[in-house]
Amino acid sequence: IPGEDLPHVSHYYDDAHPYYRQRVVIVGGKNSAAEAALELFRAGAQVTMIHRRPALGESIKYWVKPDIENRIKQGSITARFETRIVRITPTHVEVEHHGTHDQIPAERVFLLTGYHPDVDLMRRAGVRCDEHTLALPLVEGAEPGAVRLRVRSTDLERALELLDRADPGRNIPT
Repeated sequence: IPGEDLPHVSHYYDDAHPYYRQRVVIVGGKNSAAEAALELFRAGAQVTMIHRRPALGESIKYWVKPDIENRIKQGSITARFETRIVRITPTHVEVEHHGTHDQIPAERVFLLTGYHPDVDLMRRAGVRCDEHTLALPLVEGAEPGAVRLRVRSTDLERALELLDRADPGRNIPT
């Protein structure tokens, strides 16, 4: 998409609070997009979802789907279905819906169309993992079938910040 490399565009959603009173466009219509839209709305952002399909994805978590559908129905979150992104500019997103072009103002754009793990963050934290699945190797001496903990990259980033505050001399690989 032309403009997806602009500084206000991201493939990763992090936190809702910095976007209070900002116009945020979310591209996607499944779990990540729905959850981000709800969090951003609740934090005071003006949210518009853009999805190329005629409805939200059927695989959205059962406790999230009625919430996002109700926010769209009441108009708290704007949804543009059967709409595609033409390009992103520093001030707006140009979209096309059945041959008609429109511009949606946006201070922030999240392209949440599929999950891509932030492997670089894991490496910097010293975590060895498979680059495609994020599977962790078993800890030496652990029994097969041991439980592995999954955390969001933002949670890991916060944990690293806390560790650094507690032990400023800790060397985190970069």
